[in-house]
Amino acid sequence: MSGRLRHTAKTIDWGDEASFTGPQHYFRESLIIRTIKSVLPKGNVLDLGCGGGSLMVRLARQGYHAYGIDMSPKAVARVKATVAGYAWRKMVHVRTGDATKIPYPPASMDAVVAGETLEHVIHDRVAVSEAYRVLKPGGSFIITVPANPRKFGEIDRLAGHVRRYTRNDLSYILKNAGFTVERIFQWGFPLTNLWQTYLLLPLIRWRIKQGDAVPAPVWPEPALRLLSQVFSVDLVIRRGDRGDCLFAVARKNP
Repeated sequence: MSGRLRHTAKTIDWGDEASFTGPQHYFRESLIIRTIKSVLPKGNVLDLGCGGGSLMVRLARQGYHAYGIDMSPKAVARVKATVAGYAWRKMVHVRTGDATKIPYPPASMDAVVAGETLEHVIHDRVAVSEAYRVLKPGGSFIITVPANPRKFGEIDRLAGHVRRYTRNDLSYILKNAGFTVERIFQWGFPLTNLWQTYLLLPLIRWRIKQGDAVPAPVWPEPALRLLSQVFSVDLVIRRGDRGDCLFAVARKNP
C-alpha cells in the first residue's frame, strides 16, 4: 500500500511501518508470488506503492530483482533499512515515485504488481497505462483491489480509499490501457470479510487514536506463515460477489 502512514482525526495513510502486514496481507502476497512464479521464473518485478517492502523482500529472497516505488520517503528509507546487511540486498531497488509517473523506462519490467494500491490513486487509469508502458512485451500485470463499491464505508474512508471496484470496472480499465485480461476473480468470503470488520477496522481506529505514541505491532514471519493459511478457505468458498477482494492478472501483448 502506498503513501505515508499519517495520523489525523479522520484518516490513515499506509506505507512506512508494519502496522497492517498481518496474516491476511501475508496470504494475499503469497497469492501474488505464486502467480509471478507461474509466469516468470526470474526477472524484474516492480511493486507499485511498495510501502514497507514486505513483498519486495520475499521476491528478492527467491531470486527476483525486486523494484519498488512509493510516494513516501520514509517508506523508502524503511525498505533500505530492512534489507541492509543481507546478501540479497542488491536484488532490491527502491525509490520514491508516483504510480502515475513511474520513474522507469519503457519495456524495463517483466512483471508489475499493484497490490492494494489503485484504490488509493485518484487517476487510476493513468497508473494502469504507466504499468503498461514499463512492462516488456508479454509482461504480466498483477492487481489486487477491494471489491463491492456498494460496501464502500468507514474502513475505506479511514484507509484513504477513493473507490472500490467491480470485476467489470477493473476489466474495462485494463483493456482500455491495452492489456489482455487473463483472469479476474473475486474472493474474501467469509474469513477476509470477518477479518476486516472485526480486527482490521478496530486496529485502524486504534492506530489513529494512538498516533505515534504506541509502536506498531510487528508479526513474526513464522506466525504470519502459519496463520495466513486459514485464509485459503476464502479461495474455496467463492460465492458470487460476497468477497471483498478482487485479484486480476493481465498481460501486455507481445
